[in-house]
Amino acid sequence: MKKLVIGLAAMGFIAAAIPTVNAAEVVITQKGKKFDKKKIEISSGDTIKFVNADKMRHNINSKGADSFDLGLQKSGVDTSRKFAKANKCKLRCTMHPKMKLKVTVK
Repeated sequence: MKKLVIGLAAMGFIAAAIPTVNAAEVVITQKGKKFDKKKIEISSGDTIKFVNADKMRHNINSKGADSFDLGLQKSGVDTSRKFAKANKCKLRCTMHPKMKLKVTVK
């Protein structure tokens, strides 16, 4: 009985160490004062990597239930943000208000 308990405990430890779902990384490029997509759908736990391919700075933010501000992003720099929970949000650049991206997190 003791060996069975130890064996089950070891199996539980191994199972806990194996990730059950792999989070994805979605790349959004900023160029010409635009995001390369107008809307995307991702899963909770996924990360969006914002690639600044413009010659100018951007500042991505969102207001509402999942508000955030990624700060000033220089040209050629990548910035990432993980989206942990189901939500709908609208992202904008504070410096270029016509830059908009709708994100649906499932």
